[in-house]
This record gives sequence, structure tokens and C-alpha cells, in this order.
Amino acid sequence: MTRILTSLVLVLANLIPLYGVFAWEWRVFDIVLVYWIENLIVGLFNVARILFARAPAGAPGGPRGCLAPFFVVHYGIFCTVHGVFVFTLLGGGSSPSDIEQELVSGWLGLSVAALFISHLVSFVFNFLIRGEGRDRAPAQQMFAPYGRIVVLHLAILFGAF
Repeated sequence: MTRILTSLVLVLANLIPLYGVFAWEWRVFDIVLVYWIENLIVGLFNVARILFARAPAGAPGGPRGCLAPFFVVHYGIFCTVHGVFVFTLLGGGSSPSDIEQELVSGWLGLSVAALFISHLVSFVFNFLIRGEGRDRAPAQQMFAPYGRIVVLHLAILFGAF
């Protein structure tokens, strides 16, 4: 039952950007911005996963209290660089205040909120309750979201061309 719930929330959250493209004529920048922000959300929940991981005895890696801050800095650098690419290559004259306004009161904000809720539901039901991935070592969990960063980076670069 929880898989159905988390899958349904995930699909519904991703239908908002799809609807944005067709009904609200979102630009490429709008879509990439939403999913770049989702990477920040993924990083936030990954910190929680690192801290709540039940590592097997003798698992490699340092203590959670050291890995989580290291992840925040390292992942933060990756996300910052990608953000520079997003705004430089695709921003096309959007001012920070325009973007902030759209995120706070517009459909982009609804899309980001829905993606946050989707990740929250997944974290609570899949990770905390069902225990999916909780047996990973904190060091292993630390590197889990990097594949997503590479995909986003390539999408930004190829999408810009």
C-alpha cells in the first residue's frame, strides 16, 4: 500500500511541470530550474538519510556527524556550479526578483512544493517506516545522489545547445 501511495504522489508531483509546459507555456529554463531545485531537495533528504542510516557493524566511512557536513559542502558546490550553468545558459534575462516572485506566488512554487512533498512522503514511508536503504553505510548513502547530478548537468549542457 505504501508503494502505491509514494508512487502516486511522485507521479502527481511530476505532472505539474508537464502541465506547465502545455498549459502555461513554461520555458526550458522554468523546467530545468524546477528540477535543479529538486536536486537541492534531494540533498536535504540525503543528509537525513546519512544521519538515520543503520550501518552494519564495520561499515566503511567516518562517523555520520562528519559525513553529513562534508556532504553538504561537497554536494552544495556541485549544486552551486549547476545553478550557475542553469542561470547563465538558460536564464535569458530573468531577474532574481522575477524568479523569486514566480517561486513564491506562481506555479513554479507549486511544482517545487509538490516535489518536496513527494520526497518527504518517500523518506517517511520508504526509508523510515519500510526501512528501504536504511542498511546502507552512511558513506555509501553520501554518494547516492551524485548520479542524478551528472544527469542534470548533461541535460543543462545539451539543453542549452
